[in-house]
Amino acid sequence: MRRICFMTNKLIELKEILIEEEVRKDLEFTSKDREKVLNSIHQPIKQNRRINAPVVIASSLSVALIFLLVMSSTPTERKNTGREEQIEFVDQTNLFTELNQTVENNGIKVTLQKVMYDGSRILVEYEAESSTGEELERVTGNYRLTVNGEKGKDLTLSPQEGDEKDTAVVAIELYKEFPEQFELGFNINKIEEQNGTWNFNIPIQQVPGKIKRFEPKSVVKKDHLQLSINEVIASQSAIKIRYEESENGKIDRSSPLYNKSVIYEILDPKGNEIVPISSRGISLDWVSYGTGKHATTTWYHAPKELPEYLVLKAYIPKQESQSISIKKSINESLPIVLNQDATNKLVISKIKKKEGQVWLHYSIDGNLKQARNWLSLKLEKDGEEQYFQPISFPEYKPNQENIAKFDVNFSENLYIVTEKISFEEFEELDMKIPLTDPK
Repeated sequence: MRRICFMTNKLIELKEILIEEEVRKDLEFTSKDREKVLNSIHQPIKQNRRINAPVVIASSLSVALIFLLVMSSTPTERKNTGREEQIEFVDQTNLFTELNQTVENNGIKVTLQKVMYDGSRILVEYEAESSTGEELERVTGNYRLTVNGEKGKDLTLSPQEGDEKDTAVVAIELYKEFPEQFELGFNINKIEEQNGTWNFNIPIQQVPGKIKRFEPKSVVKKDHLQLSINEVIASQSAIKIRYEESENGKIDRSSPLYNKSVIYEILDPKGNEIVPISSRGISLDWVSYGTGKHATTTWYHAPKELPEYLVLKAYIPKQESQSISIKKSINESLPIVLNQDATNKLVISKIKKKEGQVWLHYSIDGNLKQARNWLSLKLEKDGEEQYFQPISFPEYKPNQENIAKFDVNFSENLYIVTEKISFEEFEELDMKIPLTDPK
């Protein structure tokens, strides 16, 4: 009973944070708001963990475990088909428009670097640096948006650190059809703990291409759990899937789903993984209403050719499986292979020694790439240990070179660290999602 109460309280806290009146009215999502959400669900997690966002759904009895799984970037075990490289994804970098707008205020200079709008979402990337040369711990901030001079409506925003140091990307999800051209007021009034005024007017132009909207109404049931795919939106930069999970209230303790988290993978008809985009545009759209009913949105990299249908595969943790750190010396011969389970592995193909930095070029061979996209460096010297995280938390980019950059001098005492954990496929929750007859 104590465990159930703990999880219920966590859900209530999270719901209160997400529907906070000020956030809903002013469309603000500050770094403190983000920390507040994460702290309410992140207490048991080690401090040196990175954040990813695999598609995770579970019963209300395991709400806390859902978010532990999201934060801990756990891998899954499945036979590797070797077909992942056959799929071609859209190169999102070609969709951006360069901006180069700069505003300096209260000792911080902010430069808008580029913007992308494909009719379904907007991405704004900027760089912030101190005018006094001081290092900023993070550059995400407090934002207000306007559309053609009026307060932005029917949208939410989710900021995160960019791929490069001192950069941030703000993802703006649109809940209705917006015009092809408009002016976006992008106003920042706080960066880190520094108040200020960094206001920008961005001319927005939609990239060429049509948006396809589908309402597949795909439903699958097993014991007390029901999963529904209500909407799929395919734009030039991403595929967006809205799904809903609910319970019938009749909990069977003997069910293999009892008190278990469930992690989902999306595949094309040939078995290639449609890789999820990390956390951009997801954080604010997790909604709970009523008992045991949740809805959320997940973004995926867009294939160059949209298939006729998608396949959803489900996994649950293996019995007695626990998170185990695995490491290998940075001095081993390349490629350095870290087996995350029997069939999935993280491969270091190149190591670059920079001034005060170490760069690891890597790839992930297996399934659920974004969920398993986690690595760190560990320094072991004179009986002491010190962990180093990447200077930014890059999402895993399919068909591209992935680099993790660390602020640490190269040393023979460094070890590359990832995690080892196993899941098993739960075929009774698999489903087919048709992408025909767009609305």
